[in-house]
Amino acid sequence: NEGAIECNGDLYTRFIEGAKVIVNGSCFAEESIMNSHIQVKKNLICVGRRADIIGGHSIVGGSIRCKKIGSSFGVKTELLVGIDPEKIRIIEGLQKNIDAKKEMIGRLNHSLSETEKNIKSSGDSEIEIDKKNKMLVLLYRFTDELSELEREYHESKNMLQAENNRFVIVENVIYSGVTIRFGVEEYNVGAIDVSKIILKYNNGKIIES
Repeated sequence: NEGAIECNGDLYTRFIEGAKVIVNGSCFAEESIMNSHIQVKKNLICVGRRADIIGGHSIVGGSIRCKKIGSSFGVKTELLVGIDPEKIRIIEGLQKNIDAKKEMIGRLNHSLSETEKNIKSSGDSEIEIDKKNKMLVLLYRFTDELSELEREYHESKNMLQAENNRFVIVENVIYSGVTIRFGVEEYNVGAIDVSKIILKYNNGKIIES
């Protein structure tokens, strides 16, 4: 989990293991992608002898072609298909900002409570009252900013609709423990492995063939 690549074009590799990879073109892997976090703007193609995707979390804006997804040991493997990774990064950034703002408001509320206790015990100290007023101003401002961030976050959820005519082509097998999502629509492999399958997303539906 230390290796990282950010590539502005296409990436050609024999294998990727335990790495974070961002590709603004397509990614072509000859052998395996294992336990990695992959973000690919266009297509993810595995074409070699093994050509498998095992573990980790992959976001692919285009389509995926490989021989195997997951493993016989039921390794958790997640694929999000048909959504530009940049959209996911925007949503994740908003969520981080919301969490940070909530933490700041929580600390401010705690400090405000302590200041109000000091005011009561010190007999309405002007210094403490001034401190309280300044904290109230900050609290109102942060609360307004939080409301705006939450509004933007809810609106950004509309970006999670997958593009039409996106595929996942699996030449050999999808093992149990694999979750494939086209936007908000989910294809969940249960306890039984699935062999030789094409998943196509169109008009809000996942079609198997």
